[in-house]
Amino acid sequence: MPAADYAGAAVTVMCCLSKGLCAPVGSMLAGPADVMDAARGERQRLGGGMRQVGVIAAAGLVALTTMVERLADDHRRARALAGAVAERWPHAGVDAERIRTNVVTFPHPEPDELLRHLRGEGVLAGTIAPGVVRVMTHHDVDDDGVERARKALATAP
Repeated sequence: MPAADYAGAAVTVMCCLSKGLCAPVGSMLAGPADVMDAARGERQRLGGGMRQVGVIAAAGLVALTTMVERLADDHRRARALAGAVAERWPHAGVDAERIRTNVVTFPHPEPDELLRHLRGEGVLAGTIAPGVVRVMTHHDVDDDGVERARKALATAP
């Protein structure tokens, strides 16, 4: 989905360059000029700002020009993980067709036990709230990694 369609109803949009786009650090905030002027002022009042950001900006530009196209792979792989979750825990409320990003979250009664099992199978995951597990895809997760995760989820407690 084009970013303009996804964010069309928002006044401001924030984009993290370090997650799916693989830049080492960085975020962008976009919006109307008057809102951006106000945001710069707030940032300064709160002590925000960085010096010598050229190297970071360069990494951000590389991310924006070379990594956006491959986000579709992350999203496809996340849908595959969501399908594995839905198969293993049909009542968890996960619908693979509704996954639009690289993030899959789902409730689990024993998240620590599940995370230990996954880690033992070479799959890293985490929690985002009590009883809510999160698995993600990114540039370093290929189809083989997704298959390993699907198998680990299928045999999970």
